Amino acid sequence: MTIEENQKRLRKKTRKYILNMLFVLAVAVIAGYLSLKDNFQEVVDAFSSSDWRYLIVILAVVFLYFSIDGLIFFVLARLYTTRYKWHRGLAVTLIGAFYSGITPSSSGGQFAQASTLKRQKVDLSSAASILVMHFIIYQIALVGFGIVAMIFKFDVLIKNAAPLDIFGFKIPVWLLALVGFLINGIVISALLFMSNSKKLHNFIIEKGIGLLAKIKIIRQPDKQRAKLRISVENFRIELRRLQSNIPVLILLLILFSLRFVALYSIPFLVGKMMMLPMNVHIVDGAYVTGKSVYADTVFLNSFLQMITGLVPLPGAAGVSEYFYERLFANLFLNPTLSEVSLSANIGYLRAGQIMWRFITFYFGLIVGGGVAAFYRSSMEKEIDAEFASKTFAEIQAETMALRTATSNTMVNTSTLSVQEIRRKITQRHTRKIDKNSIDDNKEEER
Repeated sequence: MTIEENQKRLRKKTRKYILNMLFVLAVAVIAGYLSLKDNFQEVVDAFSSSDWRYLIVILAVVFLYFSIDGLIFFVLARLYTTRYKWHRGLAVTLIGAFYSGITPSSSGGQFAQASTLKRQKVDLSSAASILVMHFIIYQIALVGFGIVAMIFKFDVLIKNAAPLDIFGFKIPVWLLALVGFLINGIVISALLFMSNSKKLHNFIIEKGIGLLAKIKIIRQPDKQRAKLRISVENFRIELRRLQSNIPVLILLLILFSLRFVALYSIPFLVGKMMMLPMNVHIVDGAYVTGKSVYADTVFLNSFLQMITGLVPLPGAAGVSEYFYERLFANLFLNPTLSEVSLSANIGYLRAGQIMWRFITFYFGLIVGGGVAAFYRSSMEKEIDAEFASKTFAEIQAETMALRTATSNTMVNTSTLSVQEIRRKITQRHTRKIDKNSIDDNKEEER
């Protein structure tokens, strides 16, 4: 590409970022207006009666969430260099949070993180590997968390989430959560199977995409085939790398699980901030005090993640707020109110939604935007226009050959290490047998 073409692509990308930011801001204003227009005083009362000391706890949990993700990047980067520091991983995750929040389906986050890693003097091929491995483990952990939620708390979702009424049709919210879970499960399962089966890989790329093109679900089938080949090959390369580092893989799965728990704990903490007991349920139109709803809020937030993942809008703007209220309406309850109904508790619910959305999305957007604007690594070098105009898919394609070679080296090294350990164990066992035989012979001679 010429310099002029790169500059043109870069300007186009910048315009998209600006338009997406304006869209998110507009939706935030509209969502705030809709939340307050009919219940302004109730929301004010809910905030005025809150224990704001809990805000310190909530912010600490949010910092823990970002810190864990920074630690994940630190662990992944340490596979390639011993010079990488945790605070650099924290910068990568905050910058990724900003760009993911202002792009549809979080599509801009990975490129921004690759750019940040490049500034930190991590080789571009290593940066691509780190981000693909991050995606793989994230998807595995997300589906694993979803399986636990489906097994143990699906009944809570059915009981608490009121169905959607669209032109007289009742659409259960649990169905949307199930679809979101299945899509995530199918994506990671398909990539796993395709990366281990050439036949399935070729069948889906040739026959599957061909069929979808015939029924007009996708356009430009050749382009889609090329993208899918790159995605599967990238998945295969980094999956092999992870399989050669099982202890690291287990550690990262644990860290991702802790990351989810930290993020999904926010609604419960917001309720406690508003002085709600968070142990009240509605049974047959009456308040019933029982066990803490902490686990319920964590897994309902997991279901909310499955639903909003279906929406290709920047930050799932507007949709997150709407479904939050559908899922948590029966948990933000004040037993001192005389009437058991959504309208009686609407102030707490709306105030909780505003606080939750600000903490989990807009706060990260503000902090991440600040880091993206002012972060300067001590190892930084300038990012040229040619690189800045690329997409993450192009970076993956360009670095694929080098990453394949390093992955093969890592796998072979791991295999040789295992073989060496086995050889040493065998040698020790043989020497021990020989020594016992010598001792037995000496004993017979005596």
